[in-house]
Amino acid sequence: YRIIPQLYAHAEFAYWSYENISSFNTVNNTYNTERYWVPYLLLGGGFSQNVGPNVWLFAEVLFDVINDENSPYESGEPFISFGAGVGF
Repeated sequence: YRIIPQLYAHAEFAYWSYENISSFNTVNNTYNTERYWVPYLLLGGGFSQNVGPNVWLFAEVLFDVINDENSPYESGEPFISFGAGVGF
C-alpha cells in the first residue's frame, strides 16, 4: 500500500525451514541437528525511489509480529532489506 509515491506499507507471511545444531557427538565427531519450520508475519514499511525509467531502489524495515519460540532471531529484531526493482 503506497502512503505517498515513495513511502509504502508492507505485510508478508513466510514459513521458513532451518536446521539447528542440537548437540555434538564426540564418539563419531558429528553434529546432531533438528529441522524447524517457523512461521513469520512480517509487518512494516519502506521507501522507494525511481532512479530511471522503470528502475527503482528500495529500503524496507519489517518486524515479525508472531515471534515463534523456534525463531532463530531475537524477539523484536527488525528485518532490514535493500534492493532494486526493474519493470518492463
